[in-house]
Amino acid sequence: HYQNPGDTGGELFETTVKVNVVKTFVQLTASYTGAPIVQGSPIDTDKFLVEEVYDDGSRIALTKYQVGNIDTSTVGEKTVTVTANDNTATATVTVVDAPVTLERIEATFVTTPFYTEQTLTKDNFKVIAFYADYPTEYSSQVTDFTFDCEDLTQERYFATAGTYTVTISYTYQDDSKTCYVTVTVLPKPQVVVLDNITATFTNKNFKIGDTLAVSDFTVTATMTDGKTHNPSDFVIASSQKTFDTAGTYDVTISYTQGDVTRICTVSVTVIGNVVHDISIHLMDLGTSSGDSIYIKAGETDILIDAGASHTSLEKTVPYLKDRVEGKIEYLIVTHGDSDHIYGFSNSSSRKNMFEEFDFETIIDFPKSTKSETTDSGNRSTYGQYLDNLAAEVESGAVHYTALECVKELNGAKKVYDLTGDGGITMEILYQKYYDNPTSKTDENNNSVCMLLTQKTNEGNKYYLFTGDLEEEGEESLVENNNLPEVLFYKAGHHGSDTASSNALLSVIKPQYIGISGSADDGRYDFPKQGALTNMAKYTDNVYMNMCAASGYQMCGNLVFEYKDGEFTVTGSNHSTRLKDTTWFTEISGLTWPSTSQN
Repeated sequence: HYQNPGDTGGELFETTVKVNVVKTFVQLTASYTGAPIVQGSPIDTDKFLVEEVYDDGSRIALTKYQVGNIDTSTVGEKTVTVTANDNTATATVTVVDAPVTLERIEATFVTTPFYTEQTLTKDNFKVIAFYADYPTEYSSQVTDFTFDCEDLTQERYFATAGTYTVTISYTYQDDSKTCYVTVTVLPKPQVVVLDNITATFTNKNFKIGDTLAVSDFTVTATMTDGKTHNPSDFVIASSQKTFDTAGTYDVTISYTQGDVTRICTVSVTVIGNVVHDISIHLMDLGTSSGDSIYIKAGETDILIDAGASHTSLEKTVPYLKDRVEGKIEYLIVTHGDSDHIYGFSNSSSRKNMFEEFDFETIIDFPKSTKSETTDSGNRSTYGQYLDNLAAEVESGAVHYTALECVKELNGAKKVYDLTGDGGITMEILYQKYYDNPTSKTDENNNSVCMLLTQKTNEGNKYYLFTGDLEEEGEESLVENNNLPEVLFYKAGHHGSDTASSNALLSVIKPQYIGISGSADDGRYDFPKQGALTNMAKYTDNVYMNMCAASGYQMCGNLVFEYKDGEFTVTGSNHSTRLKDTTWFTEISGLTWPSTSQN
């Protein structure tokens, strides 16, 4: 029976549950329920109440038992042994010297509460017989009485609630006695079952990729009596619990109470991911081919390399200081060639990058074949980089190699969460030359490779950076990583035909490519036709930041940005694709194959 807590005036309700009860037998009890025995008379063995008692307080009355012999030739209290189911008990029987006369009976109604439509039986009463001329202690509980009430139906129950008088009758030998007992009958408990359920989706921040949980819903169960409660043991019955796109979806909820199951549908609103902006800046270094790339990922600042000369710092340092507040969180130094690390070396005329900025985490190439000294015994550009790196670490920066990152050694990570919520991550990719550096003439293949992943409402966007990695390294990069198709690719080795191989581009299928280098620099003549031919198979959206040709400017500071669901390309000079520039069409002597897939 159930009643709401604190609802002292409420109705009682009834339900049924199955309970497995494990109980242990304690003892056998026996009592004589007949009248005192007249001296010399046989004992009536049917007048015993024999019960098994269990450790939970329950009792089971037995109808099969054996009564031992008793001597009734003398008066007094006699002890008799009763046996049942291999257990024994004793009962007391009184033997008297004169006939016994029934004097009166008293009855008590022992079932509380008692309800309408509940069958009335002798078990609901306790009847005690008292005998004339004998003390009260000679009274006995009797079971062979009868009862009646004019308000009982033919099925022996009361049809309506109320207070009724029941007549109890008992006959001993030729003496019959009657008494009356009051029975209070309550309304039959209403059988309450589950009627229906409704559900409300309460997670207002449920995003693409999240998984539905019970805590995302409030379910209200309504019973057949109109009362409600909020269960927590319901089931999300829909097979789909995660969603790849924003929108509104119907989800099925199921709840079972007792033998009744109810289902309902609820609308689930999936919002887009919190999209963090990302911008990639191929900074203008002047007339020297080299790399110095600034990335803004959410609120995180990343610098890749430091350019080919100290004069390039005159451009890059002010550019960075306009955009960086406080420390730069990550510095990636791809490899030891001077066109990537010169800005970290010493100069008598200006501060280097380590002196201009504080870096929190520095990730660089694990091995190099560069010499730390020049032929004259002075510290080389590479040696100065190592010295200044050590000083930066001494002042508080954390330093890992790319090999430590991919193997997650010494506290390094393979994947860094740049926004704190997984919105943009940075992954250091493995390639075989981390373990086996190349020859002195091919430092490029030691380059650190990195992939940025940005979650957007249209799915993930990917951005790949490979330093000056050349074809052999690109083949290893493909072999050792599950590379995705990318939105942006920073062209390997400044657009040289030693990089941007079909082995790599056929896998990553870039939509946009940025070349960091000086076109027609008079030394290497970047970019090369072979690389452009490979690029043109996948995209026409190829841009270059610098140019050394007299009187012509490329894009300048070249910014690739994903913001508010749109990807844009902006140059400080102009935003013209390489193939459409005057330099390309009139000066370079290069051609652009019309085979791009985009």
